[in-house]
Amino acid sequence: MPKLEINQIIFEGEGRAEIFSFRPENVEKERRGNLFFVGNIAKSISPKDSNYYILNSLAAILKKEYYASPILQSSQAFEATLKKVNAFLMKIEPAVKNNLELVVIILWDNHVMFSSFGIPEILLIRGNRIFRLTKQAPKTNQHFQQLTKGTVKADDRIIVGTSALTHWLAMPSFISRILKHSWS
Repeated sequence: MPKLEINQIIFEGEGRAEIFSFRPENVEKERRGNLFFVGNIAKSISPKDSNYYILNSLAAILKKEYYASPILQSSQAFEATLKKVNAFLMKIEPAVKNNLELVVIILWDNHVMFSSFGIPEILLIRGNRIFRLTKQAPKTNQHFQQLTKGTVKADDRIIVGTSALTHWLAMPSFISRILKHSWS
């Protein structure tokens, strides 16, 4: 597997954003690859609020379940993991759930698989082109539904952002700056 480089930048506004990245802890789990979770609570939330650590709870479930069974293929483990996460999401009150934007990505060998909740933005930069991997839809989903699979190349870049990124994607100057950025 080519060396994976991870660069994280968080621009926080109102609410709470977190990025979690997990690597296999032993050789037996190495074929699973890397697990990434990007979460955003789009409203202002106090650390005293019981939902403040919901992103941490989701990350813990993701890590535990994804790497739990070494006999499953990566895609099977990912699907089983999202079922557990969806069960957790069903217990969250709608007022909180409606303010969540979540993305789970797994990368192994030259493969990528992701699923999203809410209306986040996922972009793939390949050479001089930007591909929007998420489609804008009404925010009606109450759990992770669709799995997207694909392949990645050594120089590809994946950008994950909140729905606020949609505004920036309409600006040619922003797109130009993303394409010219070295990322290293």
